[in-house]
Amino acid sequence: MSDPSTEVFTKPWAELFRDQINQSADYRRHGAAWEAPVTLEMSFRGSAEPRTVVLDLHRGTCEKARCGGASEAGLVIRSDVPGWRKILAGRMDPIWGIMSGKLKLMRGSLSELVPYALAAKALVDSAAKIDASFPPEEGP
Repeated sequence: MSDPSTEVFTKPWAELFRDQINQSADYRRHGAAWEAPVTLEMSFRGSAEPRTVVLDLHRGTCEKARCGGASEAGLVIRSDVPGWRKILAGRMDPIWGIMSGKLKLMRGSLSELVPYALAAKALVDSAAKIDASFPPEEGP
């Protein structure tokens, strides 16, 4: 079980996220063709470095979820703290978030992500199951 003192986009959260993804029947079904890593970034107001989580996705599973470091991911998605808060609360669909500019596609294209729209939704649903807190908008 998760601990609400666990902050999003940290190593403990990434490990819980991986576990939730791997327990998701929806992700197994909709992510069965997804074979590429995805990097999620949380930016902050001010000078704090963004937090990153790299998900190594492979045919309906998440082989690894790691924080920080360089990523070779073809898709890099960034938002700020309020944006991720909305996404993880289910108040914003990830594809709509990119189309509206609330989420930024830093690398890759929307056309690469659209075939995995239901898989992306299943990823968000998996993350939303984790009882976690958010850092301040200015950063930790």
